Amino acid sequence: MTTPDRIHRRSAPRRSLASLVVGGLFLITSCGSDSKADSTTTASIVAATVATTTAPTVAPDATTAETVAESTEATTEETSADTDPGTTPETTPDTTAETTVPTEVVPPSGEPIHIASVITQDSPIISFTSAASTLEAWVAWVNDTGGINGRPVELSMYDDQLDPTKARDAFGAITGDDSVVALVGAFAPLGIATSLADLSAVGMPIVPGSGLVLQEFSTPSAYMLVGQPSDYGYQACTEAIRRGWTKAALLYLDTAEVKPIIDGYKACSTDNGADVVVDEAVAFGAPSLTDTALRVIDSGADVIFLEIDAATTAQLWTELDRQGVTIPSLGNPGIYEDVLRDYPGPSAEGFVMQTSVLPPHLDDPAVEQVSDVVEKYKPGTKLSPVAISTWAGAELFRTAAEAAGDDLTRASLLTALDGVTDFDAGGLIPPISYSPDNHLGSNAYWFFELHDGAWGPLGPLEEKP
Repeated sequence: MTTPDRIHRRSAPRRSLASLVVGGLFLITSCGSDSKADSTTTASIVAATVATTTAPTVAPDATTAETVAESTEATTEETSADTDPGTTPETTPDTTAETTVPTEVVPPSGEPIHIASVITQDSPIISFTSAASTLEAWVAWVNDTGGINGRPVELSMYDDQLDPTKARDAFGAITGDDSVVALVGAFAPLGIATSLADLSAVGMPIVPGSGLVLQEFSTPSAYMLVGQPSDYGYQACTEAIRRGWTKAALLYLDTAEVKPIIDGYKACSTDNGADVVVDEAVAFGAPSLTDTALRVIDSGADVIFLEIDAATTAQLWTELDRQGVTIPSLGNPGIYEDVLRDYPGPSAEGFVMQTSVLPPHLDDPAVEQVSDVVEKYKPGTKLSPVAISTWAGAELFRTAAEAAGDDLTRASLLTALDGVTDFDAGGLIPPISYSPDNHLGSNAYWFFELHDGAWGPLGPLEEKP
């Protein structure tokens, strides 16, 4: 017998954009996009700015695109990083995939626990479809394994299509719905910044904070999986010095969100007697990086710290290889992309990646569980680091909801979140603990390398000294 529909996917019709400018925003939350249009990603991510739009506004709740059943008998959409988001066909779930679903489970009953999310998907510029699919798979899996405190979970999923008006409408629909107890796994570059005040005003738990904008780190109802952006930069420098690299070239996108990362790297250099020999903002979509590469070479830099997107990184490597110079690079998890993994030149060899979440390529039980569940309920989905982070955030919500007990409200959930200790999502993230005065995550990171066209194993977890 099929369980009631619990996942409601909502999106407004596509609207034309008169002007769209995308800038790569790399904070510390791990992520990478599913976009086919280019390799622009985020390391905590990609922020986008829309200059003007011309089509009329359509409220998100006016057009429900589809409803997805959430049991093993339900049909699911096949999604992949290599397919066009929003147009994927429905397929029968792979019931042979190994998951942790027990053989006998009491079906959840009673009033559903209503959560909501806004994740950019159906956009030719940037897409996080794998994150949306992972969250939907998590809901189906939770309901098929007994729910939360015996109650089913209901998810309202909004796709803002990288449209600022749709993003505003989606977040507005969520804040105006008293039945929603939490915003879970939201990843919408154009909507979160302008919606934080409204979310906070209604006491909406944000689980987890996406890290897309700096304001999230100080929003009272946002619970982050990572520490301050400056800690990320400081720890990157610490790792570089540990490897004997003391002359850094800092190449980055000049945004407010990236600035504290760069400042953190500089602070570490000062504290440890290292040098910053190049400090250069790189224009997004620059037609040539020849001059930048020559400046890096002439500076005598022994490491390049990158806060730029994957395509620009590959462009830089090409220029360095053309000059016959190889300089180690240290990058963010937002450029965990095939375009870098498959880069054929010597600059890719030994590339060091910093991450706050286990990457999808690892042969690890925690990653395998996510992979198995997602393949079962959303077959064909290609996991990304942001998808793994989305799962971790959903598990954080479950942990707090279980602790809140039968009387689950926004207020009781916030209280339960404040009491979370040593949460690591089964090993997917470094342990984090919250308190009423601290909603930041860990400032510890893993590092792994690229060798012979393959991502390597993780090194030890490194925490800011």
